[in-house]
Amino acid sequence: MHTVEKRKMKKFFWGPEARLSIGIFFFFAIFTFLGFNDGLELKTLDLRFQLRPPQRPSTRLIILDISDDCIEKLGKWPWPRSYHAKAVDFLRKAGASLIIFDVLFPEKSKVDSTGDDEFVASCKEFSRVLLPTFISQVNVFNDPGFRPLKIMELRKPFDSLASVALGLGFINFDYRNLNPDGIVRRLPLGIPVNKKNQPSLCLAAAQAELGLSSRFTQDRLLLGEKVIPLVSVPNFSFQDFEVDFKPSYLVNFLGDATSGVFPVLPYSDLVNGLLDPSFFKEKVILIGPSATGLSDIKLTPYGEMPGVMIQANLIQNLLSENHLFNIEPFPNLAILFTLSILIVFILTNLKPFQAVLAILFTVFSYNFVSIVLFLKGNFVLEMLTPSLLMVSQFTILSFWGMFSRLKSAYQTLKESSSELEVLNRSLDQKVLDLSTLQAAGTRFASLLDMDILSREVLKTFLELGNGSRGLIVSQTLEGEPLQTIASEGFEGENIGIILYEQAVSANIGKLFSGRAIIHDPDCLWFSHFLPLTRGPYLWGAILVKQSKPELFSTAREKFWSTLLSISATALENARLYNLATVDLLTRLFVRRYFQIYIDQEYKRARRFKHSFTLLMTDIDHFKLFNDRHGHQQGDLVLKEVAGAVKRSLREMDIPARYGGEEFSIILPETDLNGGLLVADRIRKSVETLHLPRIDQSREDLRVTISIGIASFPEHEANSTEELIKLADEALYRAKNTGRNRVNVAALNRASYEVGKPAKTV
Repeated sequence: MHTVEKRKMKKFFWGPEARLSIGIFFFFAIFTFLGFNDGLELKTLDLRFQLRPPQRPSTRLIILDISDDCIEKLGKWPWPRSYHAKAVDFLRKAGASLIIFDVLFPEKSKVDSTGDDEFVASCKEFSRVLLPTFISQVNVFNDPGFRPLKIMELRKPFDSLASVALGLGFINFDYRNLNPDGIVRRLPLGIPVNKKNQPSLCLAAAQAELGLSSRFTQDRLLLGEKVIPLVSVPNFSFQDFEVDFKPSYLVNFLGDATSGVFPVLPYSDLVNGLLDPSFFKEKVILIGPSATGLSDIKLTPYGEMPGVMIQANLIQNLLSENHLFNIEPFPNLAILFTLSILIVFILTNLKPFQAVLAILFTVFSYNFVSIVLFLKGNFVLEMLTPSLLMVSQFTILSFWGMFSRLKSAYQTLKESSSELEVLNRSLDQKVLDLSTLQAAGTRFASLLDMDILSREVLKTFLELGNGSRGLIVSQTLEGEPLQTIASEGFEGENIGIILYEQAVSANIGKLFSGRAIIHDPDCLWFSHFLPLTRGPYLWGAILVKQSKPELFSTAREKFWSTLLSISATALENARLYNLATVDLLTRLFVRRYFQIYIDQEYKRARRFKHSFTLLMTDIDHFKLFNDRHGHQQGDLVLKEVAGAVKRSLREMDIPARYGGEEFSIILPETDLNGGLLVADRIRKSVETLHLPRIDQSREDLRVTISIGIASFPEHEANSTEELIKLADEALYRAKNTGRNRVNVAALNRASYEVGKPAKTV
C-alpha cells in the first residue's frame, strides 16, 4: 500500500472527522431507539402510501355500509334489532361465509324486546356471526386509604347475544401512543384483559375465516404457524394506562375510501331485499357505519375513512397475508452506522464541490431505494432519520473543517472588529447628528410663529438631552430683564423668581459673558445652560434640567453649537417676522398682513369655487371703558380679549387687529353657517372673561363683543373692499341693536342676529 493511501486511511479512522461522526451517529441512534422520530417517520409512510397505486379489488370481503342515505330510508338510529335479524337471515340463505358486525350492542333494546329475540335467534341459527366489544378503564377501590387500582374491563354485547356469537373482538383505537397525530396507521391486534389476551375484531375474523388459532409471544403474533409481523411502539399504553403487551400491527392500506378496493353496498338495500343473494355466496360480510352522525370517521394516510373501511383493510391484510414489514431497530442502527462511515469517507477523500454532489446523490439514492422497497415488497425502511443523519453529518463536518481554517484568522478579525466598532459608533453618531441638524433646520425654518417655534425648539433640546424641564430666555437690550420665550415642566412655579435664584442667575451671567455651554450638576433648577448664538451675537439661552450630562459633552460640542446656532437664527427670523406682521399688544396680525391675506383668499375662493368667511368685531362701549378705567386697563382688556379670540379659532384662521378695539378674522374654507358657529363661540368666550384690575381692587371687570359676518360666495361681493364693507355694516347693526350679538350681512333679505343685549360696563 502506498504511503499516501496509508495516510488517508489513518485520517479516515483516527481523524477528528471520524470521532465527530461517531458522536453524531450515537445521537441519532439514541434518537431512533427511544422513538423521538416516530411521528415524523410516520409522515414519510403516509407519503409512500400516496405514491402507491390502489391494490387489486377484494374478491373475498364485502362491506355493507350504514350510510346517511340508509338512515334516511330506514329511520332514525338506532334501528329495531329486527332489521339486523333480517340481514343475518338473508346472508345465511345467500351462503355468506362469515358476518362481522362493526356495531356495538351493549344493552337490550328498551322498546323492542321482540327485535332483540329475533336478532339472537338469527345469529344462533347462522352461528358464524362475529360481534364487537369495547375495552374500558375502571377504578377499583380495594382499600379506602390507598389509591384506586386501574383495571381493564371488557364491555360485551348483552348476554343472550354474546352467547350465540361465533367470536368477539375489540374495536378500540388508541391515539395517544400508537397514533399521536390522530392518523390511524398502527393498531393493536390483542390486549390483555384480566390476564387473558383479547383479540381485536379483525384478528377474530381472520381466525374464524381461516379456521386457525392465534397466540401471542413476547414480541410477535402467530396465526396458526404463520408469523404476523408486528412493530414495537415506545411507551405504548392503552386508554391512559400501561399494559404489558406493546407491539402493534402496521396497517397496509390498499387504497383510499373511493378507490373501489372493497365492494361497498348499502345496508338499507339488503334489509329491503333489493340485492342479489348470489353476490354474497362464500363471502366475508363486514357491516359497519359511515354515516356522519354515528361519529366513526377516522383519519388515515389517504385522508378521512370510515372505521368500517379500516377494519376491512385489516381483515384483508390478515386473510391474504398482505403485511407491511418494518425493519427492526438493530438493522436500522446498522444502516445508520454504514451511512455515517460513508459520509466520513466522502468528506475526507473528495473536494468540496464533489462532496456536495456525492452527499446529495447518496441521500436521493437511499430514499429512492426506500420508496421502491415499499412499492414492490411492502418493506418499511426508515427515511427521515438516515436523511437527517447524512445531512447533519455533512453540515457539521463541513463547518468543522471551516472552523479549523478560520480559527487562526479569528483573533485578527476580533481585533479589527473592535476598532471598526468604535469607528462605526462614531460614524453612526455623526450620521444621527447630521440627520438631526437637517431635520431641525428644515422644521425650524418652516415656522414663523414665535410661540410655536419656541415650543418646538425647547421640545427638541429636551428630547435630545433627556431633559425633564427647560426654558428659553432672551434679552433684547443689554441690561434689560430676561424675557421668557417658552417653558416646559414647570407646574405652579414662578419662573421670574427662578431666573433670579442665586445659582441660576450666576450661571446665566457666566453664559452671557463666556458664551459656552455651562454644566452645573449642583444647581437645583437647571443642569445645563446653553447659549443661543448668531455669529458673534448672543440671542438668548436655553436652560435644561436633564439626567445624562454626557449628552452635552465636549465631544459633541460642534453638534450642539451648530444646533444652537440654527435655533437662534430661526428664533430671530420669527421675531423679525412677528415685528412685521404681529401687533405687539394683542399678538394678532397687523392690518397690512390682514389686507394681503384677504386679497389672496378672495382670489383663491373665486377661482376654485371655495368658501371663506370674514368676521368684523368690536368691543362694546370700549371708549367709555377707557375713560372710566384708564388706558392701561384698556390695553389689558385688548390683550385678554385678543387671547380669547385666538383660543376660539383654528390654527389656519387669520385674526388681525383692524383698528383700535376692532378685530377682523378670516376663516378659510368656511361657509356662512360655519362662520356663525365660530362667531357665536367667540362672543360667548369674551362674555365669560374675568378681567383683573390693574390695581387688584374690587371684583373683576367684564366686557362684551359685537360681531358682523360676511361670507363668500353667499354674499355676492365683487371685491374684498365690498366684502369688508358688508361685514362692517353687519357689525354696526349688531351694535345698534343692543350689542353682545352676532349679525350677518343681508342676503337680499332681512339680516338676522344671534346674542343678547350687552350689560352696562
